[in-house]
Amino acid sequence: MPTTPAKNALYRLGLILFAPSVATQQVLFRYREDETLPLSPDYGPGKLFKRHHMLSGTLLLDDGKQWTQICSSLKTSPKRLVTPATVFRAASITKMVTAVCVLRLVEQGLLHLEDRLFDRLPTALPSGHPLRAATVEQALCHRSGLRDTPAYEAAFARGDGYDAVLTDANAQWGIPGGDFVYCNLGFGLLGSLIEAVTGECLEAVYRREVFEPLEMNATLDVTRADREHTLPISRVFPYRAKRAWRVENAAEKAKPLTAPDPLRHFGYAAGSLYTDAASLDHLLTMFAQNGVYRHQSYLSPASMDAMTTAHASYGDIAPTLSYGLGLLLINDPALSPRRILGHQGFAYGCVNGAFYEEGTGRRVVLLNGGASEARVGRLGRINRDILRWAFREDNDAWT
Repeated sequence: MPTTPAKNALYRLGLILFAPSVATQQVLFRYREDETLPLSPDYGPGKLFKRHHMLSGTLLLDDGKQWTQICSSLKTSPKRLVTPATVFRAASITKMVTAVCVLRLVEQGLLHLEDRLFDRLPTALPSGHPLRAATVEQALCHRSGLRDTPAYEAAFARGDGYDAVLTDANAQWGIPGGDFVYCNLGFGLLGSLIEAVTGECLEAVYRREVFEPLEMNATLDVTRADREHTLPISRVFPYRAKRAWRVENAAEKAKPLTAPDPLRHFGYAAGSLYTDAASLDHLLTMFAQNGVYRHQSYLSPASMDAMTTAHASYGDIAPTLSYGLGLLLINDPALSPRRILGHQGFAYGCVNGAFYEEGTGRRVVLLNGGASEARVGRLGRINRDILRWAFREDNDAWT
């Protein structure tokens, strides 16, 4: 995945030379008017899908009055059909859900943002280790001092506990409360913490606190994901059609999330959400309505303020981006005169996004089975281009 300007330039050159060209067909669904319309591949986002080599996906737009979803299906081999029922691996959009779950437990008094992670989680870290000062709030905004290392994925794949990562002799940790460093491990440990304080499995807690109240068709448990409707994922560069990530293959290697195991369940809360576009729109609707869903208070104003306030900055590499609690905050006049809040997700080649525009409440959800992973700073280029198209003043897609 390209992370520097030089790597992005080389990656984009590689796309021109080696990425597959995509032939797709688009269908537009207007839910408020119960319409299904075929679209030209040249319609609005279709050009962007092609430019970014998107291997099937969906774009949902919702302004609270008109709910439109554009489904783009790959016509060439291997064919990939996308409908409103299609399920996607949402990747790091999971972090937004994890933050919501944590704030729900904070409101119930089971957690506090100032709690130290390792006061509630057992660890072999020595008593004077700096990481022992890392708090829930710092993990939620990537300022915990934790870092992602090769040991993280290796330990999770082997079924080892998180101490195999924390005590890795090659790891270089930061100082809690210090610089912003995006970290999957930090959110994974929040999942372990959720299990530790509730005594329940992650899947059960997320279902009770998030999925059911927000009417989301969603799961963290790959063994429960819809095998028929979950879209495969492929990298577009290097592209290997026969090596796509498939939910059925992942499910065969996984253990069901049926009982709590905080030591070993640190790999779920950062990126293991399986859901559809409409479900993510429900989550964004709650955010856009300041914590209210279906006319019922779901998160308090205090929780909403904590989540949407900038706690960290991406710095010079992405000056338009900051981070709240589990939320990416975008301040970019080239995209919108208002703040855009939400999250993006990269995994196995997909480049997803779920965002809402502050003030108007307009929501944009992009999910796919693979696309160009090129970035502008830290924002995926496909997400940036979709947001710029969606929020432009003369866009008639909202009418």
